[in-house]
Amino acid sequence: MARNAEEIILVSDKSDSDFKSPIIEEISMLSIINSIYLVYSLFLNSLEGP
Repeated sequence: MARNAEEIILVSDKSDSDFKSPIIEEISMLSIINSIYLVYSLFLNSLEGP
């Protein structure tokens, strides 16, 4: 996918073996998704005008 993408977002691959679920990876991915959504929503609001 990265070879065909125009933009690549790097996300940490660190994990914590003390947790039985991949919580650290989930938090990283959710942070990226939320950031993208926030910027996109700001962009859409700027198109609508005052």
